Amino acid sequence: MEGLVLDSDSKEPIQGVTIINKHASTLVLSDVTGYYTIQVSTGDTLVFSHTSYKTFTELVPFAIGKRYKTILMKQKLYKLKETTVTGLTPYQEDSIKNREEFKQPLRQKPGEVNMYYGFGVVSEGLISNLVGNLTGYNQRQKKFKRSFNESERSKFIDTRYTPALVEQLTGLHDDGIGHFMNAYPMPYDFARAATDLEIKMWIRNNYKAYAAKRGK
Repeated sequence: MEGLVLDSDSKEPIQGVTIINKHASTLVLSDVTGYYTIQVSTGDTLVFSHTSYKTFTELVPFAIGKRYKTILMKQKLYKLKETTVTGLTPYQEDSIKNREEFKQPLRQKPGEVNMYYGFGVVSEGLISNLVGNLTGYNQRQKKFKRSFNESERSKFIDTRYTPALVEQLTGLHDDGIGHFMNAYPMPYDFARAATDLEIKMWIRNNYKAYAAKRGK
């Protein structure tokens, strides 16, 4: 079975939707275009889930040939409650520390070159933007923000997709773990949205493909 997962209102594709076949215990993710493909049999139940959308369940009444199904998912409406933070994970503590340390360059917008030129005059607006472009400052600032955000995402993935968990589920050791994790990097959207069980299913399913390629 294949198809697209779209926002029910905007009809925009939804990336990172987890699709689980409950009967076969298989799991796939929708890609950047919202496309998914998963093996099904008659009577299987597919569960489509995403942190920002209401869970959608699809029953497969028959599975003859290739079936195409477009899934429309509705966004969740969250009511925020007042909470008290009693403890932070090491990742959260490190992330807060880094954002505090680099808050000035992270908050600064392109063109806001906080440097003095001439007789103590700060360049602002159009002139500031021109100076930033001429000196390459704006480009360096964008590159820094991009690198910082990529680093934060990578650190978060590392808290959920760990060598210890891979070893526990696959039996791989040492370099074998590294080879597997490099061959199957975990998408950030999935790492944020998936439950612990879905993480484990994702590792097991990818290990089956990994082992098949290596002829094991």
